[in-house]
Amino acid sequence: MNNQPLDVYHDLKILFYAGFIIITTIAAWVTAYRMRKKMKKALGRNLSEVELTSINAWMRVAESEKNAKEERDGGTLGPPLL
Repeated sequence: MNNQPLDVYHDLKILFYAGFIIITTIAAWVTAYRMRKKMKKALGRNLSEVELTSINAWMRVAESEKNAKEERDGGTLGPPLL
């Protein structure tokens, strides 16, 4: 009988950790999905898991986004030179 309050706290602790793991898993999946979508848009093709974690692939994405931004903004950062 003396262990009953401890069992309630133990059960709550297990529920908390289970919820935390589920939320973290969903957040990681959403983040990976967004990264994959961003890289696919920038590179124009499907990606493998290796490319998703490759620094070189992310550098190509950054360069592609920079070029796209420059094209949207007219290609210059300041007034045209005369």
